[in-house]
Order: sequence, then C-alpha cells, then structure tokens
Amino acid sequence: MNDYLAYRADGNVEPIMVKQGFHWSLLVFGPLALLASGRLIAFALTALISVLLLRCGGGAGLLLSWTFNVVLAVFGAEVIGWEARLKGYASNGLWMGRSAEEARLRLMDKDRAAS
Repeated sequence: MNDYLAYRADGNVEPIMVKQGFHWSLLVFGPLALLASGRLIAFALTALISVLLLRCGGGAGLLLSWTFNVVLAVFGAEVIGWEARLKGYASNGLWMGRSAEEARLRLMDKDRAAS
C-alpha cells in the first residue's frame, strides 16, 4: 500500500493524487521526470538549479547535479505538492491505496458517504 496526498481545487471535482515517499523517476531522470508528468513550474525551477550546479560547480558539477537528483527524489512529493498549491489546489487528506486510482476511489467514496 502506498500513501497519496490528495489536492483538490474548488471548482475541480477530480483531485490530484501525489505519491508520498521516494521517487525513482526523479533520481534517474532528474527534472525531466517533472516535465514528463506535466509539472512545468517545478521542472523550470529544478532544471535551472541543475544547470547552475553543472555550470558553476567546476570539476564537482556533475557530482553536485547527481546529489541534487537524490535530494529531488527524496523531496519530490513536496515539490509536486508545492506546485499544486501554487495552482490553487488545497490539501484534501492522506489516502492509502495500491495505486493512485485506488486511493482516489477511497476519497470519492468518502465524499459520496458524506453527502
């Protein structure tokens, strides 16, 4: 079972489910994984930091960039959640499920039971 933090906007019924924990795709691909998942603001900022580390890091630039990918993989859920809050989404609780769809169904069941 995985933990997913739900973010929902006021007019949007469909919540965004953000997987909590380590993100392997961010470790391997770095900021490109954020671009592939449609997180443009987070991609732009993390790509800028990665390029600055490569260019200004001198001989240790590659090591610094790889270290940044490790930090990004550990704190990826916070970065994705930060972008969701920038777009007007609000946190709607932590839900468990084998997949994001299963966690979303549990959230929808709670909403249906409450109404």
